[in-house]
Amino acid sequence: MSSYSIAKRIPDTIRQLRILTAADPIMHAQPNSSNPHMMLLAEIWYTFIEPHKEKSYCPICLANILQNFKAMKADLLALEKQDQLLSKL
Repeated sequence: MSSYSIAKRIPDTIRQLRILTAADPIMHAQPNSSNPHMMLLAEIWYTFIEPHKEKSYCPICLANILQNFKAMKADLLALEKQDQLLSKL
């Protein structure tokens, strides 16, 4: 599955209000369960991308989630740009 199709699973409001903010959780996340940015990304991942999987917050799992978010950041930004252009129509 492409990173774009994964990014599309995240609702617009979550993308706008939680991920693509000045706090930039993707940039500030560290793969450990005490990092609030990482826990936000993990909750989004397990809610919208892999809701069927059991939540696991081990460092390896969190590192994989963070790597996936970093890989799809450009796609998240592209989706946001599309939404903004559509709202102007």
